[in-house]
This record gives sequence, C-alpha cells and structure tokens, in this order.
Amino acid sequence: MICKKEAKEYFQIVCLLGISLIGGKIGILAFYILCLFFIYRYRAVGATKVLMLLAYRSIVNDAVFYTISGMQSIKWIVMFGISAYILFGFNMPRKKEYIKLSKVYIWMGLFTLYIIVDSFLVSSLPIISIFKFFSYIFVFAAILKGMAMTYYRVDWIKWLEKLLASMVILSIPFYGMSAGWLGDLFKGFTNQPNMFGIVIVLFITLLVINLFQLKQGRYIRIAMIILSFVLIFLSGSRTGFISAVVIVILGIFFSKMRTFNKLAILITLLGMSYFVISANGSIGEYFSEFIYKYDASSTTGSLLYSRESQIEELVNNFSSSPIFGIGFATPKLEFVSYTFSYTFFMEPGNLVLAILSYSGIIGTALFVVMLLSIVLSNYKPNNVLVLLPIATIMVSMGEMVFFSSNSMAIWLYAFWGIYMFNRTDIV
Repeated sequence: MICKKEAKEYFQIVCLLGISLIGGKIGILAFYILCLFFIYRYRAVGATKVLMLLAYRSIVNDAVFYTISGMQSIKWIVMFGISAYILFGFNMPRKKEYIKLSKVYIWMGLFTLYIIVDSFLVSSLPIISIFKFFSYIFVFAAILKGMAMTYYRVDWIKWLEKLLASMVILSIPFYGMSAGWLGDLFKGFTNQPNMFGIVIVLFITLLVINLFQLKQGRYIRIAMIILSFVLIFLSGSRTGFISAVVIVILGIFFSKMRTFNKLAILITLLGMSYFVISANGSIGEYFSEFIYKYDASSTTGSLLYSRESQIEELVNNFSSSPIFGIGFATPKLEFVSYTFSYTFFMEPGNLVLAILSYSGIIGTALFVVMLLSIVLSNYKPNNVLVLLPIATIMVSMGEMVFFSSNSMAIWLYAFWGIYMFNRTDIV
C-alpha cells in the first residue's frame, strides 16, 4: 500500500517528468526550476532523487520527446550544483556512516589526484580528460553521500524499482510505433536499444532482490522478470541478455532457499536454456543470430563482432602506454591541446579495457581498490545485495556507461550506494 505522503511525492515526480517531456525547451527549463523547489521541500532526499530523475530524463526516446542534451551546459550546471549541495551542504548524521564513507573517499581522492597528474603527463587533451573524470567521480561521491544520509528514511530499492518499472511499462505502447524501434531492434521508451537492455538488467536486479527479500508481490515480480526477458530479446542487447541471466542465477544462489531447491531451479533453467539454444527451427536460429550477431557479409558469426573495432582501438591505446594510459576518456592525438570542448568523444565499449586505456595499470589498480573498498564496507556471506555492484560491472562490460554521468550512470552509482548503505543496517 502507498501512503498519502508517498502518493503526494509520486504525483509531484510524475508532474516533473511530464512537464519535461511535453514542454520542449520551456518544459526542460521548467523541469529544472521545479526540481529546485522539490529539493527545497525534501532537502537531501529530494536532491538525491532529482539526480535519479535527471538520469531518467536523459535517456528517454528522442524520436518522440525533446532531448535534454539539447541544453547540455545547463544540465551540467544543474547536476554539478546538486552534487555540490549534497557533498557540502550537509553533515553526516551518524558517526557510523561517516567512518564508512571516509574510507571510500580516501581512495577516491587518491584516484582523483592520480588522474589529474596523469592527464597533464600523457593526455593529448588534459583539460577535457580532467573534466570528464571530475564529472564522474564528483557525482559518484555525491550519490554515495546521498544514500548515506537518507537510507534509513527511504527504501531505495523499492523506490528505484518503481522508477524503472515506469520506464518498462511505458515502453510497451512503443512496440506498435516506429519510434520505438531502431531498425529491427526495440528501444521502447529509451533512446537506443542497448540502453534499453541496460535499463532492463537494472530493473531485473531490483526485482530479483525484492523477490527474495519480500513476501508481498512475488507473483507480480516473477511476471515482470519474464516480461523483461522478452523485452531484452526484442532489443537485441546481448550484454543485457547475458547480464540478466547471470543476475537471476546468482540471485538464486545467494537466496535463503534450501540448497536442494536452488539446485532444482538452476538445473531446470539451464535445461530449458539448452533446449532453446540447441532446438532445430526458427527459435534456435533466431537465438543464435541474437547471441552472435552475424556479419552480413559472411556466413559465420562472432560473439564480439559488433565490438571488434572498439576493442582493437582500446588494446592499441593500452599497448602504446600500458603504465599510465592515454588520458581519461580522450583520444590520442598528434598534438597536445589545453582547450575545452564537448566534441571529443570516445565510445570505449568495455569497462576493463577502457580503464586500462584511460589510466594504465596504475590507475586501474586504484580504480579496483576504490570499488573493493565499497564492496568490503558492507560484505556479508550470501548477501543478495551483492547483485547490485555485480550488475553495474556486467552491463559496463559490453556497453560502457559506468563513467557516463550525463546519461544513466547515476543509477549505477546508486546501486553501489544502496549496497554500501542498506536498510538492514538500521539500528
């Protein structure tokens, strides 16, 4: 049941997003202004939720709705302003959260210092390199603190589940619209099929966690998981499909069910999957094409075909500077420029190769230790919440969105924050 207070807040959020979707440029400006009132009303909770709504609005279908990226500079100002408000506008309410967060911030600070020095040493575009890193780490740090300050007041897993559910449900009508497709690939309410696949994986992760933690709504969540797999298949997102399968299997493994029941369910799922893959006829052939993405010019498929050029470029970048990398999310040029521009864009495609290419072995080690400090801050055996950080890493292995704070990476950071500060810790 939704209480009156929650219903009022949901109505306000629907109005915020609705105005931004139907109002064009004026609607976007009104959205930003109304968000300030929302933050004034709900303070830290409101600021954290507005960052989530910015991610939501950033990936909606641009064939139907005005893209928020059309006002990119204003978006950056709003996002950085809200992040600064969270980081510097509040003191930590309890010593427990302060100590836990401080340990992570130490590694964030070391990683930031390294990237700044590294950018001036090896990057062809040092200013852009530093800005891109800052846009990632600053927002990530703000989300973590936002979660630390609000997790005992907000059930973030349920809240995000509802937010992503709205995007999934709103995607269904797009099945019969040309705007919902990119060629033969379904993108639904989002701006591209691969993005839609990532959203579905995050949604499935929240569904699986609540499925094993809550007694209410289990049948609805099972139905939504099945629907989500259908939508992933329509999107053609291999990263999404493989990630979703792994998340469901791990969810069963980490659940509190008896071992016999776990094995029975896993064997059943694996058996059904094997039957579908090996079956003769259109289903098996279609599934094979989906996984391997056949090269139209040949009769053979390659699992990495659509990413071969990106992977080759990243490997070459890493080989040219394995220790320090080539600069954070910037290309290697024949000259060094200290100008700033939004036009230099890299699509890395894979988190591991990207961080190796960006910052070399040293930077990758710092990045890994930083993430491990979050994992270890709340590590418990058989903790189903570990699916949250796992999901963010998995979706970034094929569609590297982890550093895209101007897109939907804010939701990934929220997953890390929810894992680090969750309601089971309330005392």
